[in-house]
Amino acid sequence: MSTAILNKIYIYPEKDAPCKELEVCEALAESGLTGDRRRSRRRSVTLLSSEVWADTIAGLGIDLSPVTRRANLLVSGVDLQAAVGRRLQVGEVVLKVWGETEPCQKMDDKFQGLQQALAPEMRGGVCAEVEQQGRFRVGDEILLVEPA
Repeated sequence: MSTAILNKIYIYPEKDAPCKELEVCEALAESGLTGDRRRSRRRSVTLLSSEVWADTIAGLGIDLSPVTRRANLLVSGVDLQAAVGRRLQVGEVVLKVWGETEPCQKMDDKFQGLQQALAPEMRGGVCAEVEQQGRFRVGDEILLVEPA
């Protein structure tokens, strides 16, 4: 089994504005990632698999940055679909994974067919809530934490 790793951290200070890429970030239980725009508590952090993203855009024959998906955390070595209903520890932070981040029309605005390509098997990633606040950094290992 390969090690699961946090590859990138992105925050989006304003809706539809460009992202900011960070090396270290603080996650707060009430508000999500420091500097990120406010979202619902269960969607305070979004995760995207780098492997699934690469496979999806390769299937479309295009080269798009994962920033296109507007997820907060780009991860590798994690089956995000299997993580739904479970907890992931990233650095000091524990995230409760709630469900799919459903791809919207904005994906087709970036590339026609991207929304449909991301729809099966939660290819567009998942959303999570910060259960234990703290800091994480690019390169941190991601661990599956069994439910209490």
